[in-house]
Amino acid sequence: RIMPMGDIKVHPASHVLHYAVQCFEGTKVYRVPDGVREFRLSSNIARFANSIRRSAMADLTKEDEKALYELIRELVLIDEHMIPSEPGYSLYLRPTCIGTQATLGVFPPTDAKIFVISSPVGPYYKSGFKPVSLMASTKSVRAWPGSTGAQKVGSNYGPTLLPLREAVEQGYSQILWLLPTDASAEDYFVTEVGTMNLFVALRNSEGIEVVTPPLSDVILPGITRDSVRGTNDVNLPVFDPVTLGLDV
Repeated sequence: RIMPMGDIKVHPASHVLHYAVQCFEGTKVYRVPDGVREFRLSSNIARFANSIRRSAMADLTKEDEKALYELIRELVLIDEHMIPSEPGYSLYLRPTCIGTQATLGVFPPTDAKIFVISSPVGPYYKSGFKPVSLMASTKSVRAWPGSTGAQKVGSNYGPTLLPLREAVEQGYSQILWLLPTDASAEDYFVTEVGTMNLFVALRNSEGIEVVTPPLSDVILPGITRDSVRGTNDVNLPVFDPVTLGLDV
């Protein structure tokens, strides 16, 4: 059902509060001259379903994904008047799933709740639509191989907030997350930025080559990343992904 924004009730013993059994998505709807356009909503829902599955909350079927898609489209029609008309502004959609089983015990929950928040938004950073400064962090790691780095779960983000605060205090906007290549921690693989995937423009004898780290279980498969690399419905150049070693 669709209702005005308000509080939700969860039991104090709910899994989301104790074991971070939670995942979410983020996508946008834009106002264009002939109406409004969503940005690859179905791809976000598919990634959302994967995160829900990885969090052991449910296995959404294609029919479930379609039903959620139609419900979100209905929400957008209701909130269409809130979609900004300024270039770069949009209506942000935040599908979320939380484990609500009220039992103190570490096991997959049998109850979960899905809800979607909508809100008009502008630039993510205070600097607006301008380049941001990044701090390459060797002190902390966002995700290790075998972890949930490829899913959009809250537990990927909470532990990064202290390093982010330290980076901001030093004048940076975000963290460029690195992964040690071996136990010596002398060389590092570049993975992603705290709020986005990473592309690097390299100048060589043949011109400019644009590369991005290959997807793995430490990198979120970004929808924008996929669009830039080229998909069946987006006719953009495809770049071969490479892993970049960084000597810090």
